[in-house]
Amino acid sequence: MNRRRSLKLIAAATAVPFMRCTTREKLPFPITMNGANAAIGHALRDGMLPAPSATTERSVVIVGAGIAGLSAARALAKAGLTDFILLDLESGPGGNSRAGSCRQGDFPLGAHYLPLPDPADTDLMDLMRECGACVGEDENGIPIYRDDYLCSHPQERLFHQGAWRSGVRPRAGLTAEEAAQFARFDAHVARCAQARDARGKWVFTVPMADMSQAVDVADRLDLDDITFAEWLDREGLTCAPLRWYLDYCCLDDYGADAGLVSAFAGLHYFASRRGVAANAEHGDLLTWPDGNGFLVKALNRHAEGRMHGGQLVHAVRLTGGNVAVDVYDVVQQRSHRFLADQVIMAVPRFIAGRLLGPLADGRDVQPHYAPWVVVNLALDAYPEERGGEPMAWDNVIHRSRGLGYVNSSHQVLDRVRGPIITHYRALATNDPAAARRAASERSAEDWVTDALDELRVLHPDIDERIVEGSVALWGHGMVIPVPGEISGEDRRRSAEPIEDRIHFAHSDLSGISIFEEAFHHGNRAAREVLEQLKSG
Repeated sequence: MNRRRSLKLIAAATAVPFMRCTTREKLPFPITMNGANAAIGHALRDGMLPAPSATTERSVVIVGAGIAGLSAARALAKAGLTDFILLDLESGPGGNSRAGSCRQGDFPLGAHYLPLPDPADTDLMDLMRECGACVGEDENGIPIYRDDYLCSHPQERLFHQGAWRSGVRPRAGLTAEEAAQFARFDAHVARCAQARDARGKWVFTVPMADMSQAVDVADRLDLDDITFAEWLDREGLTCAPLRWYLDYCCLDDYGADAGLVSAFAGLHYFASRRGVAANAEHGDLLTWPDGNGFLVKALNRHAEGRMHGGQLVHAVRLTGGNVAVDVYDVVQQRSHRFLADQVIMAVPRFIAGRLLGPLADGRDVQPHYAPWVVVNLALDAYPEERGGEPMAWDNVIHRSRGLGYVNSSHQVLDRVRGPIITHYRALATNDPAAARRAASERSAEDWVTDALDELRVLHPDIDERIVEGSVALWGHGMVIPVPGEISGEDRRRSAEPIEDRIHFAHSDLSGISIFEEAFHHGNRAAREVLEQLKSG
């Protein structure tokens, strides 16, 4: 591919907004297509971008406006540093925590909730107070959260054996042996949740930077050497109801099933949470109609006027005493160079490796990424039910291809219109790259049709209720914690600064893609930058 053809492809990709309506001939309602702008992103992969035509100096440049980049920007702004710029390929901030909207209201395009934070995570608790989620403490110092931000009941249900049942675990018709295997697994989780090293550090915790690094604790490294499925087989936890449930949980947080993720990651899902609230139960969560888009807006308030979208960063190099950041403006179709004292690379590891070129020095080892598709459907009324438990916030279908759907209007208690339902499907296979290629060839109508094939079984009249739809395709939706990813040296090395000028912040650096990890790395990188600016 030559330079002229590459630029023509970029121009074609930006000539029409990425959110686009499909024709009404295929489905009788409009559909918008969202998600990462792959057409422009591939221009980075293919190279051949023009040289910079102008140069601007900045104290700090943040590359990437996902949760990690926004968290870094917030930390810099709260420290009083204003000479920074935040660059992102997409038009708006948030990464896979972005939200969409339609006439019916707001909805998530990706991440949609936050488990109750651990009160010991002081940075995250500061954000919870700042955004109004945490409104105080009780006499024992336990956080109190806004009632309308705590997920309302009913919280979850499972379509199993022809009816909706409360909770996500299969409970109907379990044999004595199956019930015993669930109990044995719960006992394993309880031991993991209490495991500490000799200094009192937790073996399983969030963020992962706070967990014990002692290699002899609870065989931690051994657990990361094998898959979760292998560990379950070893422990005799083989019954079908339990294995389906654990596959579902792994797909929910990691985008891959127990046959792909490590045993450490599988147990971490259950044993690492220590969030509490005076007005909620253990295991409850915070959610909003726009999902984690609510948190994106809270973080982005600190970057207003400094966040610039439509910016394709295509090279980051050390030059003299500065860092040169070359950026292609996809609207103006020209490149610009920023000379910065400090740079924060708040992008996935596979992108950081491409941008750094020779500076990557082995940091371009690519993790496995799970592709996702999220289909939002706005309804004019609540659909017909098959019976059993009423619609919950999380609605899961036993043994389906997808992860079920979230009622994204669940927190709007005075809602008079129909709900917006958000259908999730992880597309991971043993070959995520092949899954991404196959996904890129499908249309928005294909994805909506797939979701409807599943939803019609649950709601026979759903076709009559839909007024509009939205599809978000995430080719690199989240890092998959395959065996060796969490304990591996590559992950730790990828977080180390380059000559104390280029710093790294992304959930990839933890090996699991959750809000708390991205938030932690953004704050850590900002502290590294502030320390260097102070000492310099």
